[in-house]
Order: sequence, then structure tokens, then C-alpha cells
Amino acid sequence: MENDTVLLLIEFLELLLKTKGIEKVTRLVIKHLSELLGAKRTMLIRKESMEGLYARYIYEHGETKKINLMRTELGKDYFFLYVEKVYVIKETPSSIVMPIKYIGENIAGMRFEFDSLDELEPHKIEILKRYGPICGLVMKNQILLEEVMSEKQVILEKNSIINEEKKIILEQNKKSRRELKLAQKIQKKILPSGYINFGDYTFYRNYKPSYYLGGDFYDVIECNNENSIVFYMADISGHGVGASLLTVFLKQTLKGLVKYYEKKGEKLVPSKVLKKLQKRFLDIEMDEEMYIGIFIGVIDVENNTLAISNAGHNVPPIHIKSFERNAGTYEISGLPINGLGLDLFDFDYEDREIHLERGDSFILLTDGAVEERNAHGEEMGIERLKSMFVRNKDISLEEQFKIMLLEVSRHSKKSRFGDDIAFLAIHREY
Repeated sequence: MENDTVLLLIEFLELLLKTKGIEKVTRLVIKHLSELLGAKRTMLIRKESMEGLYARYIYEHGETKKINLMRTELGKDYFFLYVEKVYVIKETPSSIVMPIKYIGENIAGMRFEFDSLDELEPHKIEILKRYGPICGLVMKNQILLEEVMSEKQVILEKNSIINEEKKIILEQNKKSRRELKLAQKIQKKILPSGYINFGDYTFYRNYKPSYYLGGDFYDVIECNNENSIVFYMADISGHGVGASLLTVFLKQTLKGLVKYYEKKGEKLVPSKVLKKLQKRFLDIEMDEEMYIGIFIGVIDVENNTLAISNAGHNVPPIHIKSFERNAGTYEISGLPINGLGLDLFDFDYEDREIHLERGDSFILLTDGAVEERNAHGEEMGIERLKSMFVRNKDISLEEQFKIMLLEVSRHSKKSRFGDDIAFLAIHREY
């Protein structure tokens, strides 16, 4: 049953992040969560764009009804609009209340009513705690988009920050091999792989899963102005539903930030993107042990420059130069994206700019390749990988990935590795 609930959560998030318009998003949230919990009656109160106006939704007997209320009409029965966390109320009538928040702002509140809470599985309440921040982020984005549309007269579809398919990685469940195999199938399906081309630049992405599910994730984003390409490699900590939701958060937020800078007409600077990503991460109030190590880059296709920055990703990128028989790496420091509440105003990420010559390659890896050990406890290490890529720099990126896996396997004497290996390579054509 718990596995079924996780799969239902994945399907809901994919649908939610593709849904456009605050009205449709709200109706989807109340219907899905009410049916997930098996509530007898569900009420949702949400702020409208007009000052002092609220929308009240009631889901009952499979139907959703809506009316508008003024602030003065919000009596004590609507206290759940202002709660700070999920509460279980066992008095008659039994109910659960849940906030939908964004950056400390209560966007909406929900109350689920039951004849009895005795039959409600405890894991559903735990999963429910993860819904609020994600629903708040999506609702706030939709509200902002509608405000922009009314002010700027732009098309919602063009500016929507949730118009891409969202991909979720289901973290390892150590208690059930069946759930593990199912999650691995999902992971294989949703990670992008293969080649993608942008003008003179060829990207190749691939992924080698381990016995267990990891949190490796990557993506390539083409900007609407066609002059910039954003890419990143990330390693997400933690296990279970929380880590899966971080994948959704990461992909959605970075897409949204790229569009945010495009709309403002500002240059995409990796360090600024990372700093905003850190602030958004604090907004969703994840557990302190959860963090994201991410390396991000922006290619200027006109000047063939690559701006890079790092937030705790522990494998330096490898730069294979076409006219040299060696490879360079770039050690860039930076704290991982985390929930520790560090003073962000006193900390800035570092930017570095490099030039990609024709025939150059730029390779990003996760630590699964570097840290794989042999029988003597010796790691594969970055230097062996650099030499291997230099020796094979004139063959295709796909073949380089295969050779890398073969070399790691020879080193460890294993066909399956202890950690995932993610691979993102960029090549500027001659």
C-alpha cells in the first residue's frame, strides 16, 4: 500500500507540474489530496489576486464547489488558513489540517474531515507533510504568472515555468526489493540520455545505476534567445520521498530561474542562479540533513565561452583540449545547497569563465566513477579518468562513456558499482 501511495504521488506531481492556471491547479490539489486520504469532506481556502478576497473550495461526493469570501467573512472555522504545519485533530469531527506555504507566506490552507482516523495509514500523513511546500511553490508560480500576463499582456504558455515535463527519481527503499526494482525502472525512464545538439555544440548524457538508487541528476536547458545553453550535474542526498521531491524541486526551480532571468533581460550568471536556488531551497523547509551538490554552467554560443560555478559538487569538471595531449580540471569551492539556514548575504558563489576551442570537450561526472575502489581500497581517482579521456578524445562521446565504465570495472573487478555514475559531456565541433 505504501508503494502504491508513492507511485500515486509521482503521477500527481507530474500532472500538477504540467497543469496551467491557478484555478486548475487548485482543483487538482483538493481533489487528489482528498482522494489520497479518503476524506469525507475537504475544504481549501486560498488567497485571490484581489486584495482581501479569498476563494473557498469544498470537495465532497466527487464534486468541487467554489465561492468567494471577503476577509471579514473568514471566521474561526477557517483557522486552518493560518496554521504553520500539518496537525491531526482527533476530536469530533476528526480532521487533518495542512498549510500550503511559499517563503513563509500562507498561500492556502486545507482541512480534511473524517468519520474516524482509525483506518488512515500513518505513512500517508508523513507523505502529506511533503505536499504543502511543493503545492505552495506551484501555486505561487501560477499566481505570479497570471499577474505578469495581466500586466505585460504576454502569453501564459510562453512564460510558464512549469511547461516542461517534470522528472522524479524514486529513492532506494531498503526494506523491499520489489520497490527497489520498480524504482530503478522509473529512474531509467525519466533520466535523459543520448545526444542532443545545439549549433556547434554536442551534448551526450548517460547514466549507470548501481545496486541501489542514488540521487544523481542532470539536465540541459536551451534558452529562448538561443544564445545561451544552461547545463548542470547534481548529486542529491537522502532517501525516500523527500529526495524524490528534491528532484522535482531542482528541475522546476532551475527552469523557472532561467526563464526569470530571460524575462528580466539579464545575463545568466551561474553564481547568481545558485544563490537564488539556495534561497528557494530554504523556502521548502526540507530536513537539515538533505542537501544538493550541484555544478552549473552557462555556454555563450556566440563567444564560445563557458561560465561555471559550483555548490558542493565534489568531482571537478575535466577539460579535454583538442590541440594538447593533456586535460585540465577546475577546482571551484562553494557550499552545497542546504537547509541549515546559513547567512546567504555574507556568502557568494565563485564564477569562472573559460574558452572552448573547436574540438574541446568538457566532461562532468558524479563521484560514483571517481570513488569506486579496488580490492586494496584504492580509488579509481580523477587522474586515471583524465588520462583515459585524453587517450580517447578523438572518438565519440558515447564510446568514451562506455570505455570509462569498462576502465572503472577493470579497476574494481566489479560489473556493478557501489554508487551511480552520471555522465554529461559537451563537445564543440571542429
